[in-house]
Amino acid sequence: MSSTTPTNPPHTPDAQEARPARRSVVVCIWRVVSGAWMGVSLLLALAVAYGILTVVEHLSAPKSILPDVGSIYAHWTVITLTFALCANLLFATVRIPVRWDRAGAWCSHLGLMFLAVGSIVFWQTRTEGQCFIPRERDGGWPVVRHFFQSTDNVACHVYDTALMRSPSPLPPTVQTVFESPTGVEPVDIDVDIDVPASAAPEGVSIKATKIYPRTELRQQWLNDAAGITPAVEVQFSHGRETARTIMCQSYEDTYRLDLHECIVVFQASEAMSREEIDRKNASREPTTRPSREFFVIHYTGRGCPVLVTGSASGKLQRREFAPGQSVSTAKGDHATSIKLIRTLDHARRGISLEAPSGTMRDRASAAVELAITSGSWKVNRIVPYGAYLSGRPTTIHLPSGRGIYVAFSHRWMELPEPIRITRHEFKTAPASRMPEDYICDMEIGRGVQIRKKTLKLNFPVSVGRYRLHQSTWQPKEETPSDYNDPSSIILGVADRPGIWLIFVGSIAVCLGFPYAFYVKPLILKSRAGGAS
Repeated sequence: MSSTTPTNPPHTPDAQEARPARRSVVVCIWRVVSGAWMGVSLLLALAVAYGILTVVEHLSAPKSILPDVGSIYAHWTVITLTFALCANLLFATVRIPVRWDRAGAWCSHLGLMFLAVGSIVFWQTRTEGQCFIPRERDGGWPVVRHFFQSTDNVACHVYDTALMRSPSPLPPTVQTVFESPTGVEPVDIDVDIDVPASAAPEGVSIKATKIYPRTELRQQWLNDAAGITPAVEVQFSHGRETARTIMCQSYEDTYRLDLHECIVVFQASEAMSREEIDRKNASREPTTRPSREFFVIHYTGRGCPVLVTGSASGKLQRREFAPGQSVSTAKGDHATSIKLIRTLDHARRGISLEAPSGTMRDRASAAVELAITSGSWKVNRIVPYGAYLSGRPTTIHLPSGRGIYVAFSHRWMELPEPIRITRHEFKTAPASRMPEDYICDMEIGRGVQIRKKTLKLNFPVSVGRYRLHQSTWQPKEETPSDYNDPSSIILGVADRPGIWLIFVGSIAVCLGFPYAFYVKPLILKSRAGGAS
């Protein structure tokens, strides 16, 4: 009779025995991600990341532009490490028992998390800019509704020439925002520029084709088919002063010149005939109040220009004005002469580009090339960069006779409420010319909701979510007396997103650390004494 010996089957762990093993792996991972060593490692990684990014930013950034601290805080490595550190602090905080003696640790950890998240929100979503306020011709200050955002992106503004006659120094505009290259070499782009219907009713299209981040701009006059109106180049001598300029009726700053004792005007039209002038002189009564003499240059783009002069007594004279010819007047204390240098049948004022020396990029010397099309008519224009819509933009004259203005600057953003300077004051230290304060009394709002505020150095004024502060005070001349009569004032504009997170985090940290180091030992000592 054979006996069988039972064999024990191989030991197979059941589900209940396997669960503790899996739980131990989870616990290990939990202890690692919420441990102090992980927090210290992340802090060291953040320090290394800040150091490397600062060096790279310093070496790669243009030397003419201050380093942008915000770009370091907004880098993806910093954001990733910061949120990893916040997760580590959160996990470590959850492990801390909820007791009064541990309140300092809870408060400190939560405060650090608020600080980290608030800083990321601040640097990622903040808005900074400058509000340019030019002085009006009557000496007052205009109502300002916009500011220019300080950013690497740039904007191309297009608006109607007819709107420049309005009282506002900054007429309504259509702007197209696009990225600016970070290098110094020209970059080909293909950006369609928005054109307002009022500015180009015949259907004009504008395309940005190239950006020049680093260039020297020089104004020049061209005589080509793209020009619409004729012009003349003349040389003036007035007393001891001599100047050479282009006169063209299409540009407000080139068709009239006011001198001390005479006026020079250019008109792209036919001049009066000799017979008409003789009839006017015969019928004109002698004036008892002598006026300034004048020169009127008439040129229609064909033949030689005609010069019509008027004496102080009102008598007119007509003569041909050939290139190289000079006409002068002996009247007055300062003799004036005008010499014709050349004629331009199709005058166009443009900008030439020259590569500057060195490799530094200066935003003030940037430019954008535009291709303007209207039907079969097409022309390219170079538009220089200006931080603000100030001065004279580039004028585009269309074949129909209409014109549009194009400017290349910072992005134009709207203020929550309009502002206007009502009084300005420049203060110096007692018995000194050292600047002490720049003061602006302002009106903020519209209608019956206008409120009055005073803006000083280190005393900003809030307008909606933005805070305005003194930035630049531009006098007419660089003398202390002219600081009381500035030609323009630039206010800094900035918001502070996430600032409440930073405030709460700072207060929590300031309360948590003293609590942990001073209050917690007292609580533990009290408990130990009660237990004994």
